[in-house]
Amino acid sequence: MVSRIILILILECFIGNKMSIKQSIIQLTSLILIFTGCQKEKTADRDYPRLRTTSVDHITPEGARFNAMITSGSCESVSEYGFVWGSGEQPSVNGSEKIVVEESPAAELFSCDITFALEAMKDYFVRAYVRTGDLIIYGDAIKFKSLGSQAPVITDFEPKSATWGDTITIYGSNFSYQGFTNHVFFGELPAVVLSCSNEIIKVKVPDLNILHSEIAVEILGNRALAEVLFELVTPGKITAVDKMNIKWEDTLLIKGVFPTLTHNFNILIANIIANPIELSDSIIKVVVPNTIMYQDSIMISLSIDNHILKSPGKHHMAVPFITSVGSGEFGWGDTIEIKGFFNPVKNLNAVTFTSSASTILEVTREKILCIVPDEGINHTSTLKIVTGGYELQYANQLSLAGPIINSITPEKATVGEYMQIHGKYFRDGFTTITFGTKQAYLNHTGSRLIETDMPELSERGLVPITVRVYNKESTAYDMLYVLKPLILDFSPKEGTFGDTVTVTGEDFDSEEITFSFDGYIYSNLFLEKSPTMVKFSLPNSGLSQNNHIVIRIKEAFSVSTEILRIYPPKLDLVEPLSCYDGDTIKVNGDYFNPVANLNTLYIGGYQAEIINGNRTHLEFKFLTFPLGISSIQVGNGSSNTTYFENFQCTNP
Repeated sequence: MVSRIILILILECFIGNKMSIKQSIIQLTSLILIFTGCQKEKTADRDYPRLRTTSVDHITPEGARFNAMITSGSCESVSEYGFVWGSGEQPSVNGSEKIVVEESPAAELFSCDITFALEAMKDYFVRAYVRTGDLIIYGDAIKFKSLGSQAPVITDFEPKSATWGDTITIYGSNFSYQGFTNHVFFGELPAVVLSCSNEIIKVKVPDLNILHSEIAVEILGNRALAEVLFELVTPGKITAVDKMNIKWEDTLLIKGVFPTLTHNFNILIANIIANPIELSDSIIKVVVPNTIMYQDSIMISLSIDNHILKSPGKHHMAVPFITSVGSGEFGWGDTIEIKGFFNPVKNLNAVTFTSSASTILEVTREKILCIVPDEGINHTSTLKIVTGGYELQYANQLSLAGPIINSITPEKATVGEYMQIHGKYFRDGFTTITFGTKQAYLNHTGSRLIETDMPELSERGLVPITVRVYNKESTAYDMLYVLKPLILDFSPKEGTFGDTVTVTGEDFDSEEITFSFDGYIYSNLFLEKSPTMVKFSLPNSGLSQNNHIVIRIKEAFSVSTEILRIYPPKLDLVEPLSCYDGDTIKVNGDYFNPVANLNTLYIGGYQAEIINGNRTHLEFKFLTFPLGISSIQVGNGSSNTTYFENFQCTNP
């Protein structure tokens, strides 16, 4: 008979139900166990009662009535009866929700009103059971839909005060027999359920952090509260803290009972240990740790043997703020002071101008010393500070200073001269510089230095120089003097080599001033000079008979309007007037070139070899000469003079 039933079960699992093999095996195993269990319960004696679970009625949002019928057998041996229910098709006493009546049924029909552990709009399976001796006999399971059940009720609990880990017994009704269905809370902390029944729950006191807390029992979303508060018994406690609003590095005075000798304890502020600076059994002074990240509500607690106990009242952290940024104007690369209230730990702060990070130099609670970034921002910027995890944004838009010119090197310059403009708040790629009305080409631009060349200008004297960066500019009106030499007059108007000439005019005080005559440039002729006068000696070479004086400073120059005349050589005496080949000829006179070899002497078109000479006397040796009578011509390098006395060339 059993084999036939098992075979039928196998066919139903594999053919009748569309299940996986694994699901079918599980269901089959359950059915066989139930079947064999029922067989065991029934084979003992035909006098054992047989049960039938009848339909559930009185289904309301507050519960339902379970019904059963004893169809045969004796009830005298029944010591317990009731119902078991759950979402599974075969609920049992040991694994499901239940209602237990510890007596024999009074009649063949028995019922139980269920007011607990029923979830609204959920399908359940319920079946009746009786216990007789060591056997449990079940009725068949029927299905019903629940509309809900009543909330649990707490009538009392004891003891009313205890310490961590003690056992508390809660009395009431509508509790669940299943520990995982009963959820017990002390305040917001869940407690471990040790045992439970429909009217009693035993729990373990959790690691409470407050001295008084409500006890609540929650079942399937329905919650009940005990009328009396539970009191935690501890070896220590905090009774008062002198400040409700605290700042980093504040000193707090904490009063209470502190087991300094009998227990391991610490003062925690926001779960960080605060080191006491003064300690007794009733008073502790501590400094608020500066490593605490900002949080509005902050907990001050006492740790006793790894149990946490909160102080009474709520504590709040002071909100960081910014009162001022810098003093006066500032710009890129400047070190500025930001005042306000901040976390005093340097690496817990970050300062950004728009999107560029600033280098922080120093931080206290009252100030941040940092450097304005010199890249990534223009003249307007937003300031953000993250301090101790709290983000601040300065209410005002920052307006950075425009370019500032501190000095110009050289202070006196002329066209084409290399220039350095020293200052700050310059920016490569966004900077222009103008001398007077002429914009210059920039060789190099740094945040504190501009290098350029003086453009060609029509102005002379003090010329304004303007530096523009983005849309801000700065002009220096009295830092640059543009040198452009101007010749107004000179004297004497004629002379010879080595004579001193005095030139009057403007802008003659440059170290690089030069003279030029007929294209020859001289820089070492100066005898004396001032901004309006220069004295120089006429050179021995490079002069023509009629000369314009040119004074030059680099590419700027001035040309005299009048002519400087160089005296031609003057011949007073030539001797001898008759000579042979190889004889020395002596010439006396004036305005000869003092450099002997810069003079020339020709007889009948043939050049003689100079031996020596000075301004008034020359000596020549004649190696090749024409026969007969010839003229003598003497030149001093700037002009020539012909001597018309007849010179006799004699052939030996």
